[in-house]
Amino acid sequence: MQEIIRKKLQGEPLDPKEATQFEQWINTKEGKKAFELSKKIWDRSKDMRLTKRTDPGLEWARFEKKQRDRNVRQVWFRYVAAASVVLLTVVFWFAGRNNGQIYSVAEGQTPKNFELSDGSVVWLNQRSSLEISSDFLKQKREVSLKGEAYFEITHDASKPFVVKGNHSTVTVLGTSFNYQSNDHNQVHLISGQVKFSTGQEEVSLSPGESAEAVSNTVVLNTFRSENFLSWKTGKLIFDQTKVSTVIKDLEKHFDVAFNLENKALNECTVTVTFQDESLEEVLESLAFILGIEYTIEKDKVVISKGTC
Repeated sequence: MQEIIRKKLQGEPLDPKEATQFEQWINTKEGKKAFELSKKIWDRSKDMRLTKRTDPGLEWARFEKKQRDRNVRQVWFRYVAAASVVLLTVVFWFAGRNNGQIYSVAEGQTPKNFELSDGSVVWLNQRSSLEISSDFLKQKREVSLKGEAYFEITHDASKPFVVKGNHSTVTVLGTSFNYQSNDHNQVHLISGQVKFSTGQEEVSLSPGESAEAVSNTVVLNTFRSENFLSWKTGKLIFDQTKVSTVIKDLEKHFDVAFNLENKALNECTVTVTFQDESLEEVLESLAFILGIEYTIEKDKVVISKGTC
């Protein structure tokens, strides 16, 4: 069947016997799903720009061999995710537009968005909560964040918008930014201007800049990639990106740990875009590009073999 799939993907004609086999196979649930995944990976390979030129035919042969040789994977991730849906119901509530309310999204749940009484819009990531102060809109607009959220703040020069985190504070007038406040305190500014403070040091940010609280001091950086927003957008974009960076972004996006056995792969670069794809779909694409093999064990991904 692998040879028939290859012919279909490359547009080669099938003989009557092969056509009958393919028709019977594609009409099964398993066949349809397997072919859709193979076609997605094959189509994407046409647009990938790697550090060296790639022969799609050779890449398919490598993918085909990997499919034959791979043992049954331990795909516990899916079961853990499914169990989370049953065991962890989303704690997401609000009292109309009254002040003093709390918004919260539990672990394993889909990020939620809501509008505050001043017209500002907030997207809240999983394992995050936002508490609105009881005097919101009186003198200033103050909220407290635990976790991660993306804000689009309505401009009001007379009432600054203040987001209090664990060890830092962000003050804005009207802007859009992503703020992470847990063990890691960091803000990425998309538009407008914000002030980021640790209590001992304060900096002003411009669009395209990020600030991180490190031991009560502020470290200022610039960014081009917006993969830190993948929890909100569902999109991961890699453009000649090192595998070491790809892994960091995937670990955060899927909330899993990666173990890369072949450390030389860290220096390889890939160009690919993912939109609303599962962990296994992403790994299948990387397996096709780099020739890796992988296993998924609960919340850990082990990657072996592979080459640039």
